[in-house]
Amino acid sequence: MYNASLRNKWDAESIRSSQEELLKRAREKAMAEGKAEGRAEGKVEGKADVIKNLLSLNKFSISEIAEVADVTEEFVKQIEAEKAKGK
Repeated sequence: MYNASLRNKWDAESIRSSQEELLKRAREKAMAEGKAEGRAEGKVEGKADVIKNLLSLNKFSISEIAEVADVTEEFVKQIEAEKAKGK
């Protein structure tokens, strides 16, 4: 009886420990994904700022801006449209 009770206690402890480890790993993965997503968004915002500045100069074509900023012409046009709307 005592052995069964002790075994159940240790089994429960083992399960709880495993669950905690899985939760820890899930949190770490979510944090890493969030950081990567934040960096990617920051990169896009930075490129958008560069594009806005280049568009303001009125010296470069859409294709030249796209090449300098390493983005598609469609992205430059999208930023240009947003800029025209006052965003």
